[in-house]
Amino acid sequence: MEKDKVVGIASVIVGYLLAAVSMYLLGYTPSLKSFLFGILGMIIALVIQFPLQFSVIFLRDKLGLSTGPVAVGLGLSAGFSQELVKYVLLNGKDISVAVAFGLGIGLFEALYAAPMVLYKEDLPEHMKSLVEKTPWLGIWERYFATLFHIVTSVILTYGGITWLIILIVLHGIVDSIGELHNLGGNRTALIITEILLCILSLALFLASPL
Repeated sequence: MEKDKVVGIASVIVGYLLAAVSMYLLGYTPSLKSFLFGILGMIIALVIQFPLQFSVIFLRDKLGLSTGPVAVGLGLSAGFSQELVKYVLLNGKDISVAVAFGLGIGLFEALYAAPMVLYKEDLPEHMKSLVEKTPWLGIWERYFATLFHIVTSVILTYGGITWLIILIVLHGIVDSIGELHNLGGNRTALIITEILLCILSLALFLASPL
């Protein structure tokens, strides 16, 4: 296996494990049941998310939409689907359940990201270049993405509709900016996405009871 692929996959795993260790140091030991519940929750979210995103792509091809509106549509589809499922499944649950739930989502995403590294040759040139030149970025991205899922899950155990709307919008903004890179190779959008993900994850962590 090529060195950059090994480093890329390792960085994804390390980033996720660092997030899991962070929760352990805070005194949370996730139960297997709640952990698997998070993986199931992500699958349910994707069942909702993918048709919405396919609809956005359909409208892009039908109406000739530019990259900006398409990125917003894709990002909000993800934010809406994932945060809604967290709210429905977690509202009223214990915080420890939400932590394990978020870790389950984080693992699912890490496993989802690994094939992109393995089969980078099939990716668009700008994404292939990203894997080759900055494989270590996976540590940062996976750590804060997992932390984001954990803290949003925790907040939605007690937060009402207002919090749900706030988190849908915040999640949608992060993903929308990220899609600007995925769709067109906008390097600045990638940098903004990673910085914003870090800031929001830490801010929400401080706002949560963790």
